[in-house]
Amino acid sequence: MINIKQIMKVAKPLISVLAIAVPIASSLTEKAEMKETIAKEVAKAVADKQ
Repeated sequence: MINIKQIMKVAKPLISVLAIAVPIASSLTEKAEMKETIAKEVAKAVADKQ
């Protein structure tokens, strides 16, 4: 017999950790994408000047 209360005890901390981790991870990937975009724009600008 699976005890639902025990599962909930384990699941609640996991859910709260995920709730914190997911936005952080998505903001980090967004920052990485922004850096890539900025790097491309800079490279374009440098290439145009030459």
